[in-house]
Amino acid sequence: MRVQTKEKLQRKLTNQEWDEVNALGPGIHNFRGINTLIYNGRKCWKKSQDKNTGKILLDNVERDSIEIIIILPGVYTIQGSRFYGFNVKTVIMSDTVKRIEKNAFHSCIYLRFVKLSRNIEYIGEKAFSYCHSLTSIFVPESCEEIDDYAFQDCSKLIIFNLSDQETRIRYSALLFTALQRVSKSSDGLPSYWIKSVNIENEFYLHRECASMNPSEEIIYSIFKKQGRQCFQLKNDIGITASRYLYENPYTDITEQKLINRRVLDMMGEIIN
Repeated sequence: MRVQTKEKLQRKLTNQEWDEVNALGPGIHNFRGINTLIYNGRKCWKKSQDKNTGKILLDNVERDSIEIIIILPGVYTIQGSRFYGFNVKTVIMSDTVKRIEKNAFHSCIYLRFVKLSRNIEYIGEKAFSYCHSLTSIFVPESCEEIDDYAFQDCSKLIIFNLSDQETRIRYSALLFTALQRVSKSSDGLPSYWIKSVNIENEFYLHRECASMNPSEEIIYSIFKKQGRQCFQLKNDIGITASRYLYENPYTDITEQKLINRRVLDMMGEIIN
């Protein structure tokens, strides 16, 4: 459980943490005990200078040591192949990012968590292909297009949360993912199927836990009425509401927080 809590925090920054990141500035830093690249949109750099181009680049040892990439405010586009093959585990984007270009995070095989910008508009061709450790992606309503092979061969990708917006998803975007395997679709994964995963009334809690702005009051009211077992109900792809809530990088609500609240409420009810 401690590991899960740590991972959850690594996917999202508080306002105070953003202030600390901005104060540190671009470069590689030991941020909260973790080797972190704070990125400002320029070509990756550090100590050594390339004799031919004059650009200061990361060497392989430094690059391979990075566990978290934080994209600073002011970056609008993540250029093609920018982080190709990095050993990064977590990517956190500021909400200024609008485009992720071709191959940007291709073959980041240890990448497990991504917090996309709330204003993302385009996810490019093969942007996250072969990210074998990636388990979930929550796509904001702003996204207009997800291009060819964007998540191809993300073999553990089972949660692909897409709102009801008219995002254009290319036919091949989710080929050879865990989601495609359980979708009973041998020739692609149509967007209408993705959007209908939690459409039934019995999965109302799933929808709320997976939304971009989940309501603690709504989730708590369901929990209070149905008991903790409501979090363990599996939908057609085998995902529980509890897991959606845990994986969702856009909320601070946790199941433990709800349980603690319920315990306090019950104690108050007994006293009264």
